[in-house]
Amino acid sequence: MYLRWLKGLGLCSLLLSPIQAQTKTISLQEALKTAVERNLDIELQRVNIDDQRYNFDLTIARFEPQVTATAASSNQEGQAQDVNQGEAGSTYSDKTRRLNTAFRKSEDFGLEYSVTFNNSLFDSSQASRQLFGEIYSSSLNFQATQQLLRGFNFDKEVYRRDQYVARGTYDASVEDLNIQVQTVLKNTEDAYWDLVFAAEDLKVAQQSLDLAKQLYEQNRVKIEVGTLAPIELVNNEAEIASRENDIVTKENAVRAAEDRLKRVMNLPLDDWAQQLAPADPIVIDDQTPDLAAAYQTALANRPEAKKNNILLNNARLDLKGRRNEKLPQLSVTAGYGTSATSANEIGVDENGNPAIVSTGSISDAVSDAASFDLPGWSLSLDLSWTPFNRQAKLNYKRAEIELRRRQLEIERNNQTIFEEVRAAIRELENGAKTIKAREKTLKYREENLKAEEQKFQNGLSTNYRVSEVQEQLSQARTQLIQSKVAYKKALTQYYQAVGKLSQHHNISL
Repeated sequence: MYLRWLKGLGLCSLLLSPIQAQTKTISLQEALKTAVERNLDIELQRVNIDDQRYNFDLTIARFEPQVTATAASSNQEGQAQDVNQGEAGSTYSDKTRRLNTAFRKSEDFGLEYSVTFNNSLFDSSQASRQLFGEIYSSSLNFQATQQLLRGFNFDKEVYRRDQYVARGTYDASVEDLNIQVQTVLKNTEDAYWDLVFAAEDLKVAQQSLDLAKQLYEQNRVKIEVGTLAPIELVNNEAEIASRENDIVTKENAVRAAEDRLKRVMNLPLDDWAQQLAPADPIVIDDQTPDLAAAYQTALANRPEAKKNNILLNNARLDLKGRRNEKLPQLSVTAGYGTSATSANEIGVDENGNPAIVSTGSISDAVSDAASFDLPGWSLSLDLSWTPFNRQAKLNYKRAEIELRRRQLEIERNNQTIFEEVRAAIRELENGAKTIKAREKTLKYREENLKAEEQKFQNGLSTNYRVSEVQEQLSQARTQLIQSKVAYKKALTQYYQAVGKLSQHHNISL
C-alpha cells in the first residue's frame, strides 16, 4: 500500500509541474499597491473628489471680473405728422448705432463695482434735424455698491461662506478616500496573512506526513527483524492516509486563500489561473504602545476624525452665514461719471440763412467725455426689510441644530476611536503573550516526541502513542503559526486604529 502511495505521489508531481511553473511570488507591499491601484471603490472616490474640486472652483469664479460689450444697430421709419418732421405724407427714418462696454467685479466685504463706457450715434432724416445731421454721444460712468448689513462683514468666512464650505466639502471627500484606502489596505493585508498561514500550515501537514513515513519505515524494519508484529503497520498506514487527506484539505485551503487575495486585489480574470506564493515571512516585531499617546495619535491622524472636524467647521461657517442673513438688506450706491455730445454746429451764412459751421465726430464726443468737463454724481441708500423674516430665523435655528449634531458626532466618534485603539493594544499584548506561550508548548512537544520515540525504541511505548505525540506536535506548530498570523493582523488593526496604516506601508495617493 505504501508503494502504491509513492507511485501516486510521483504521478501527482508530474501532473502538478505545469501549474507550479505558473506560480508567482508576491510580496505584501506589491499586493497592497496592486489592491489600491485597482480598487473600484477608490477609483470612484477619486471621481467624487474631482467633482468636489470643480464645485469649489465654481465658488471662486463668482469673484472673477466680468467684461461685457454690446454692439447694436437699429433703424426706424416713420411718417411725418407735422412740418417739423417733413412735408405732409412724407416718410423719414431714424438711425441709431451703439457700442457699449462694461467692467464689473465683486470684492470681499459685500462690495461690487462697475465701469461703463457707452458710445452712440443718432441720425435722422426729419426736416427739423436735417441741419443737425449725425449726433454722437459718449459717456463714462463709475458705480460702486456696498452692503452695510446683510452680506457685509470684515470676516471672509461670512461673505465667502460658499467658498469655504465648498473647500471643506472637498477636503472631506479626500478624507473619504483615505478611509477607503485604509479599509482596502486592512482587507488586503488580512488576506495576505491568511494565505501565509495556509501555506505554512500546508508545510506543517507535510512535516506531519514525513514523521508518519519515518515511523512506518522504522516499524517495517522492526517487523523484518522480528521485533514487531506486522499488525502494527496497519495503524501506520491508516495514519499516513489520514495525514495525506489533511494535505489535500490544506492544499484546498491555500487555493481558497489565494482566491480571497486575488479578489481584494481585483486582479483580471485572466490572472486568476496563476497561483500566488507569499514572499514575506512572518516576522514578529513585539510592540507595547502607550494608550494615551496612541489615542492622541489617532485623533490627529484618523481620517474619520479629520472629516468630522471638517464637517464641524462647515456647520460653524453655515451658522455664521445664517446669522448674517437675519439682518435687513441695506446698501449704499455711489456713482460718478460724465457724458458729452458732438453734433453739427449751426450758424448763418453770408445771406443770413442757417448753415452748418462745423461737423461733429465720435472722437470729439469721446475726448469731451474723457476730459470730465461735465461731470455728474449720484448717491442712494436702499433698504429692504422683511418684518418677520421667518425663513432666515428658521434657517438659523436649523444651522444651530446642525452644529450641535456635529459636536455630538465628534464626541461619539472620539469615544469609538478610543475603544478601537484600546482594543487594538489589548490584542497586541494578548498576541505577544500567546506567541510566547505557544513557543514553549512547541518546544515541549518536540522534546516529548523525542522522549516518546526513545521509549518506543526501548519497548516502553506503543506505536499508537508515538503517532499521537506526532499529531500533538503538528497541532503545536499550527497553533504557533496561528498566533503569529493573529499578531500580524492585530498589528494591522492597531495601525488602522491610530490612522497610520498608509504611512506604515508607505502607500501614498
